[in-house]
Amino acid sequence: MDKNLVTVILAAGGSKRMNKPKQLLKWKEKTLIENSIKITESINRGNNMIVLGSKFNKIFKTVSKYNIRIINNKKWKNGIGSSISIAIKNILNDNHKIDGVLFILTDQPFISKKYLEKMINEFKKNKIVVTKYGKKNGIPAIFSKLFFNELLELNEDFGAKKIINQNKKSLIILQPDPNTLVDIDTPEDYNNFI
Repeated sequence: MDKNLVTVILAAGGSKRMNKPKQLLKWKEKTLIENSIKITESINRGNNMIVLGSKFNKIFKTVSKYNIRIINNKKWKNGIGSSISIAIKNILNDNHKIDGVLFILTDQPFISKKYLEKMINEFKKNKIVVTKYGKKNGIPAIFSKLFFNELLELNEDFGAKKIINQNKKSLIILQPDPNTLVDIDTPEDYNNFI
């Protein structure tokens, strides 16, 4: 990959609707979280990070064997914005040669390597690349380092939507196959797709 991106898996949530950590739900031969790690390794070997929070110790046991930096978001109850913020803080502490960050979610197991590579190919150094969901835009998303200071300020459950909405001139919007835009949020969702 010619662009210097850090890939961040956001996996800190408490899975309230699932009643158990969805990160550890069985998916293919492994778990949802390991599926996300496998995809990130296939596109960006060695420059990956995962943000955990709820059930940290339990999930850590599953992910610690992988070559991925593990961040513990102790403020995970504040929502996805706090996970984005802590990821950016760690990236800035580590490496000043980063062009941007690619965020993905554990509960979107049908997002493919091919689609993420398309996002990376579309990324320009002063842009934001987002995924279109009906009338909304969201994650997977790539943010240029120009937006890191704004991302650092996040601490709410609505994540980076405000930053996306305030920077429409910088947006590149991609629409994947609708069949890949599945979030596994409830036991019914999970049972429909396993």
